[in-house]
Amino acid sequence: MKIEHTENSSTIYEVMQEAFAQYKEAPIPSSALEETSRSIAEALQHGERALQLSVEGKVEAVVRYVIRDGALAFSRLSVRPESRRRGYAKALIQQLEVIARQKQLPIITCDVRMHVKENIALYEKLGYTLVAQKEIERHGHPLAVVTMEKTLL
Repeated sequence: MKIEHTENSSTIYEVMQEAFAQYKEAPIPSSALEETSRSIAEALQHGERALQLSVEGKVEAVVRYVIRDGALAFSRLSVRPESRRRGYAKALIQQLEVIARQKQLPIITCDVRMHVKENIALYEKLGYTLVAQKEIERHGHPLAVVTMEKTLL
């Protein structure tokens, strides 16, 4: 297993689309499905960063992050469906925590749809706590989102 930074927007897009495809038929589809390789490339040009996790040369998982307001905020944690439950998400999150500590950032944070209980459970298992809840509008419908964070320093 190898984790490294990447700027390959095509690979990020491909893995992300596979990972988020399960939400395509959801009542409120994920906005991740609306992104393009080009929109990801533009985000990377404007301060966003990304990590990829590869096994035997194949990218199995990606995550994107940005540093803002004195914290590392990650999003779009994506693991190919056939590669789930192998610890890849955990490994990426732990690497993000290393990066945050290296940059002396005291907090790492992410937003999660409230109804995606398995993601909330994963983050809680890794020491994250629910610190805020908000409702956003997506496709004309309210969507409950929680903010989870972990104090590092």
